[in-house]
Amino acid sequence: MLDRNSLAEVLGLLAVVASLAFVALEIRQANQIAIGTTSYELGRNWMSINDLMITNADVGALVIALSDENFVPKDDLQSVQAHAFARRFLNMWVSAEEAYKTGIASEALYSAASMDVKAVVGNIPGVVRVFETVGEDYDLTKYRLLDPLVEAIERLPARNDAAR
Repeated sequence: MLDRNSLAEVLGLLAVVASLAFVALEIRQANQIAIGTTSYELGRNWMSINDLMITNADVGALVIALSDENFVPKDDLQSVQAHAFARRFLNMWVSAEEAYKTGIASEALYSAASMDVKAVVGNIPGVVRVFETVGEDYDLTKYRLLDPLVEAIERLPARNDAAR
């Protein structure tokens, strides 16, 4: 039979195990909340871009202009808008990759972001030249998600060639 000291040790050990199990459960719940919150916020970023295109005629006109692979801004305002538009996408995609790398974004969300990069590059080809300029402020090669964008930039004719 167990004496009092042994019984106290067993009860203490059980209390420690129960405490560790509780902490593990709390950590798991916190991770699930972080993943859900991240997915929600990244989804809201996509929705806000779509909302801008739907509700703001200037942004809609910009997207139409950027659909031309030979896009040249008509004025300084359109140039600023195009650069802000590209930065918004880059910030969203970089956030998605960082969240995925740290485990707070799911494979499904990462896959959706990957498809988004391909869709923007494919459907709004004029923005690729804008990404080239904006990309000078980023290390685009650091993010696997941006590989299609980097490849599209690399396929662009040199600026001097385009001017000839």
